[in-house]
Amino acid sequence: MSSHRRSLVLVVLIQLTLSMVVNNGIASASSGHGTTLSAEARLGMIQEAAHTPGLPSSTFSRATALGSTAATDSSDPFTLVFDDEFSGNSLDMNKWVPYYGLEGGFTGTTFDGYTNCQEGNGELTLNVTADYLLGRPFRSCGVGTWNSLVQSYGKYEFRARIDSGYHWDGLGILWPKSSFWPPEVDACEYSPARDDCMFTLHYGMFNDRLMNHFKGDFTQWHTIAIEWTPDRLSWLLDGVVQCETTVGVPQEPMWFGLMTDAFWDASNLGAYHVKWVHIYSYNG
Repeated sequence: MSSHRRSLVLVVLIQLTLSMVVNNGIASASSGHGTTLSAEARLGMIQEAAHTPGLPSSTFSRATALGSTAATDSSDPFTLVFDDEFSGNSLDMNKWVPYYGLEGGFTGTTFDGYTNCQEGNGELTLNVTADYLLGRPFRSCGVGTWNSLVQSYGKYEFRARIDSGYHWDGLGILWPKSSFWPPEVDACEYSPARDDCMFTLHYGMFNDRLMNHFKGDFTQWHTIAIEWTPDRLSWLLDGVVQCETTVGVPQEPMWFGLMTDAFWDASNLGAYHVKWVHIYSYNG
């Protein structure tokens, strides 16, 4: 998928009193109440599996602590400030706001979090369906914390699995409150075979990208986490540090979201399943 936008996308938002901002060819909502999300890091990037040209590979590598578990003793700098166990029968609107509108870029999906995000049976189910909406063939969904929790630094942890399918995806995302993109932090994006998970950081005015891949069966449950401090980003899978970087670390408030999307040729549609979300503040 091209890393350059060739057109602007008009986003339809149900939130009132929002103004649209166009930044580097990306349409987004200016006050953090709604946004179209970057399509840069979607499945095409998974297939590229390479660093941005000219970017030293050493800046984003497997952590020196690979194989160690996250800190759990009194030195842990993170404090729980948000949790959702998805134990009810409807989405908690005090915690989450659904996405609604066209996704930016050349995807074939429109967000409809009010219809396609469903809580029940102990999980949040983010469906991808073949329903035309706003001229696109697929309807996906997303939810975000921009009305309930926006912070600089912290730990973002969730347990998820994804159904088998082709050219549709699910992920957790950190997005800037300002909606001026980048930065963007993704965890994690899946290969079509669901045997590969990619962690990605977008940063800098030219959208420099750092990414790393990890193998596994992601149709099964895994715990995914981002640890974000002023000088470091770390990605964890099932409590184990997989990779980290000190380059391009965001220094602005961001909110957390969960989402699905689909390309024009998506097939074998299904859902992204999330068992719980825990978010922590940073007290360092």
